[in-house]
Amino acid sequence: MSTNLIAKLGIQIVASSVTLGMCCENHKVIAAEIPRHEEPVTEKITQNPPISTEEKEADIEINVIEKLLNEPVFSPFRQEGTVKDSTRPIYVITGEEMEAQGARTVREALKFLPGILGDGTVGTEVNALSGQLIRGSNTGQVLILLDGRPINNAGSGGFDLSEFTTNNIQRIEVLPGGGSTLYGSDAIGGVINIITRRPTEKITTEAKVNIGAYGLNQQSIQNSGKKGDVSWVVGYNRTQTKNNYPFSIPEANFSG
Repeated sequence: MSTNLIAKLGIQIVASSVTLGMCCENHKVIAAEIPRHEEPVTEKITQNPPISTEEKEADIEINVIEKLLNEPVFSPFRQEGTVKDSTRPIYVITGEEMEAQGARTVREALKFLPGILGDGTVGTEVNALSGQLIRGSNTGQVLILLDGRPINNAGSGGFDLSEFTTNNIQRIEVLPGGGSTLYGSDAIGGVINIITRRPTEKITTEAKVNIGAYGLNQQSIQNSGKKGDVSWVVGYNRTQTKNNYPFSIPEANFSG
């Protein structure tokens, strides 16, 4: 009776100044000597330098400029485009800006733009006929558009924007200077395009109450929505005021 003994593969690690690795297979012994590193292993961590306040402000300014340049506009092209694509100056007033300004009407929203004057009856603000003067042009030379369609009065050529509330306005585009090439002779002084909001599938109801000086008391409610191919915007607006705004009349000296 004979017995065959076969050594199994094994590994032995001894912790000392050196580490010995030993293995054997079929009676063959292999030894390996691996030196142990005494130096501690350090991890190098690279950190980016802190961002200064000036750099943060510059990044914010760049983001704001990019947002303004990518603002969609219609008036300079009579089709969809962006501000950066326009070769002419254009002003855009968004609905958020009008709300922040507290502008109740389109006329009040335009008061903050350079080169535009909304003239009205002496000393009054509410229920006063007003026109728009852009860079010295008269009211009949400024074209007023509602979603790209003219709404100027056929007789006088103007339009009273003091009665046009901002409740349902998405943005206002103002194209100063001559726009006759695109819009005809009514746009010699410029173009004011009022873009309204588009109703969504979600039915929404908004209510606002404004009070102010000189007895101003204003309430408005609006409902909008969309079902299939039918969309609607229904609203009611009421404004009450004493309308006794202060004004001054220049005195003329007719003495001869």
